[in-house]
Amino acid sequence: MSDEIFFREVNEEIRQDRTRALWASYGKLLIAIAVLAVVGATGYVLWREYQNAQANASGDRFLAAVELASAGNLGQSLTELEALAADGYGAYRDLARMRVATVREAQGDPAAAVAAFDAIAADGSAPDAIRDMASVRAAY
Repeated sequence: MSDEIFFREVNEEIRQDRTRALWASYGKLLIAIAVLAVVGATGYVLWREYQNAQANASGDRFLAAVELASAGNLGQSLTELEALAADGYGAYRDLARMRVATVREAQGDPAAAVAAFDAIAADGSAPDAIRDMASVRAAY
């Protein structure tokens, strides 16, 4: 029985020595990988939150401008929409441009509205769906 206990203790010491040697060789690398993973995940989440905040702010500005137009404040709505078309985030720039053309039509300037719709339809950076809608609205 004492030989069995002796061999078990020797095996345990060998395993501990191997583990220490592995940790000494690769411990810093493992810590660095873990830190990079945490920093990368944090950066990704922060970037996604920033994008969401930008999109939410542009969406709020767009809705406020549309509500102004619905209330009959076409001039103020047009000013807000033009500002959003210049510095909005994501698709809200193109939506604001579409709405600017609609407001111009509501103001009784169909030539400016058609020109604005044509400009959107010709803009290669706008999404295809918005370009197609602008083409239809210009033709209408």
